Amino acid sequence: MTSTFKIHVFDETLQKSNEWIRDILVDAGWISPQTAYSALRAVLHTLRDRLPIEEASDLAAEFPMIIRGLFFEGWTPANKSKKSLRTADDFYREVHRHFQNDPTVDPQKIVATIFRALLNHVSIGEMRQVQLSFPEKMREIFYAEMPNPLGIPSVSEAMEAEKESQKKDEKYENWLNQIAKLPFVENREKADASIKAVLGTLASRVDAPRALEMVDELPRPLTFSKLRGHQETGLGISFDQFVNQISRQFKIRTAEAYELIEQVFHLAKKVLDPLVLKDIESFLPPSWTKVIKAV
Repeated sequence: MTSTFKIHVFDETLQKSNEWIRDILVDAGWISPQTAYSALRAVLHTLRDRLPIEEASDLAAEFPMIIRGLFFEGWTPANKSKKSLRTADDFYREVHRHFQNDPTVDPQKIVATIFRALLNHVSIGEMRQVQLSFPEKMREIFYAEMPNPLGIPSVSEAMEAEKESQKKDEKYENWLNQIAKLPFVENREKADASIKAVLGTLASRVDAPRALEMVDELPRPLTFSKLRGHQETGLGISFDQFVNQISRQFKIRTAEAYELIEQVFHLAKKVLDPLVLKDIESFLPPSWTKVIKAV
């Protein structure tokens, strides 16, 4: 007597794995499933060996069981040889090596095809983590013959963003120097705390969307989380209460607290977009708006 049974998880993973192969064939215009399999294996192994161990495991967790087995085939986690891959060209050469450097094989097309399959079958969040795990010059792989669905900047965009960040850092250094010149502030550490306390209360006096718009234009150290968590009170505080709060927090006279607030508001106004500033003012009561407009 014989018994027949099915393990549905095997059927499901076989179906999903075949969908990967079919998508690769259609995308690349290949005919042979073996070609698709070989391309998938070469790229997955190169990718696996370049990723940190934890990230490789997280990525594999989103694969069908058969693709996951292919991904981990022959894996030696301690092997550091592929960590030297630093650029997109390095990655292409390593994939090409899987085909014995066959001149008829186009590694860039293979990588682009397989990455499109990954983008179709793996969550955006996980693929974003994969890209961020790459050295900047290797992230160009995500732009080869494909759009930028992850919203992560290319190398040139990243370099430009870094320049802007450096400018913001330099701007904050200038802010610290200016506030530290106030006779009752004394030093840069107190200047830093003062700026964060003043703008932190302002960020909490408006709603979150307006606070985010404001923080986006401020120097880099002044993040939303830092400012929102830096104040004692927030929504609903009157301007007089604000002045008294700063006075108590920094053990300065009320007039000095008022001057400090004016100076910080003046610095912030210089970097905020007029439309963002106008939107913030529309949310604040007249006592706050009067001071912001006057500085």
